[in-house]
Amino acid sequence: MAQPLPLSYNWRTPVVFATVALVVLLGILIRGQAVGWWSASLLLLLCWAGYCLVVWLRTRAYLLTEGPVLTTRHWRSYERVEGPQVRAVKEIITPSGPSYRLQVERLGELRWLTVPTAQLRRGTATLFTWILSQAPDAALDKRSRRTLELLQTRGLVE
Repeated sequence: MAQPLPLSYNWRTPVVFATVALVVLLGILIRGQAVGWWSASLLLLLCWAGYCLVVWLRTRAYLLTEGPVLTTRHWRSYERVEGPQVRAVKEIITPSGPSYRLQVERLGELRWLTVPTAQLRRGTATLFTWILSQAPDAALDKRSRRTLELLQTRGLVE
């Protein structure tokens, strides 16, 4: 049975450092009790919660290929796509690196599905291997073609 790709980064270390920094700063504010310490503490807590939310959302990245079916996660629900449903591939630039949007046709309706390959180990190579074998008729944009050529040159995709 196939396994989903692992995350390409360690999310625990940044969360631990952010939590330690939060505790230290809250301790300084509470001990000093300067004017406005309560609102400053609340602001720090909100910033920490926002940071942890962003890290948690990044850990939701998911990609699994099983034969003609590609499964990815969009926020809460899983999206399953079959190779013949893919019409186009578009590379998008994210802070983590390139990810891809697949144009999928279901019941005559076209919609875009994001595959977060930048956050997954071997994500780009796995996606292009799947596209070449299961959706060879999908149109690749200029960036995607360049990435595919680079992967083929490096021997990561045949």
